[in-house]
Amino acid sequence: MGPFAVIGYPVSESMSPALFRAAYPQFPKD
Repeated sequence: MGPFAVIGYPVSESMSPALFRAAYPQFPKD
């Protein structure tokens, strides 16, 4: 569960999944 999970929508809606994984590699792509 990442910090963006509380927003209520997938990270892909707000930023690129690749960028998210680069910034938060400890969180799963799910």
